[in-house]
Amino acid sequence: MSFELPPSFWPTLYRLSVGKDWPPESDRDAAPFLARVVREGLLSLLLVDATLPAFVAQAARPYEALHRTNLLRARVFEDSLRTTFDAIGDEPMIVLKGTDYAYRLYPSPHLRPRQDIDVLVPRDRAAAIAWRLKRAGFRQHFPAGPVSRLRTYHEMVFEIGNATVEIHHSFIQRTRHRIDYDGVWKRATPWRGFDQRLLQLDEVDALIYHSINMSADQFSTPIFRHLDCWLMLRTNEQILPQGVGRAREWAATHALYGALRQTSRYFPQLATPAVERAMQQLISGRTRAFLDREILPDPWSPRRRYGRPGQLWRKFWLIDDARHRAAFALYHAYAVIAGSLLSQRAARQHENAEKKTGENDFASQAQEQAGGDHQSERRRRIE
Repeated sequence: MSFELPPSFWPTLYRLSVGKDWPPESDRDAAPFLARVVREGLLSLLLVDATLPAFVAQAARPYEALHRTNLLRARVFEDSLRTTFDAIGDEPMIVLKGTDYAYRLYPSPHLRPRQDIDVLVPRDRAAAIAWRLKRAGFRQHFPAGPVSRLRTYHEMVFEIGNATVEIHHSFIQRTRHRIDYDGVWKRATPWRGFDQRLLQLDEVDALIYHSINMSADQFSTPIFRHLDCWLMLRTNEQILPQGVGRAREWAATHALYGALRQTSRYFPQLATPAVERAMQQLISGRTRAFLDREILPDPWSPRRRYGRPGQLWRKFWLIDDARHRAAFALYHAYAVIAGSLLSQRAARQHENAEKKTGENDFASQAQEQAGGDHQSERRRRIE
């Protein structure tokens, strides 16, 4: 496949790291840049880029062991995805996010940074799939806290070996958008990865979902997520009119606007007439100005720190309309309360199970001791 980075990719990352114009001119300037490259998982991408200045390529050579580690991690992810698919059996499964993009957008899967495996399953099959995974030895965790114990929560998190697998029955909390999941499943196509029995989102759905995913983090995301957006559109801008329509259908116009706006800020090459036209069609000029000024983080300004109330406020305004904002607020309040109650009940059940195990162990020890005393007494009688 044809692959190239935005011409501004490394200059943008360098400016974010050092605050200077590209390229580095000394080891002192290269060090913080390479540290950020490593921290964001982009070392392999840097090492295969033949357009880098010779000085930068030479400075990166001491990190080549990490590149080999990325190759091994890519194989681990492949094995873990196969294990997940084998455990789920004949259930349909759409590969999402980094695991999909690693094969859809990049020439080699180790070039796309990943921390876990994300897949989408039908909502009415989620409970049965969770049971199959547990039976296969997958361990369920709740890293999002008490709210993730609810059946309405959009994902379940499991660990198998050294990999984390996130099983989604929804892209995100359903109250935030009106996503047509029946349409998503009908439009899904065979995955471009190593197993075509798996599915992937169609190109338009993938773009809107990616925008929603970045919006969930209020666009305070690693730069490679903006690279994903750029790669989705680099030679495929003809999907934008459909994207605008799909975003309206899903009540995700703010999310798609934010993805296009932020990616254009990082990579000016994306600010084409087609992209500018799409942003104008998505939302009004007044709303665009408000989002640009108050909600979307300016990559070139010092990063503002938001507490939890500030995060929720930004999430609130990245939702399209008052009805979905109210639904999100009500669901959030319900989830916090209900999740806490479920967490307390799970803690009590765990405590009771440990207590019962302790009592059984004590009874077994007493029985063994009684048996030992009986044997000793018998020996004394024989003697």
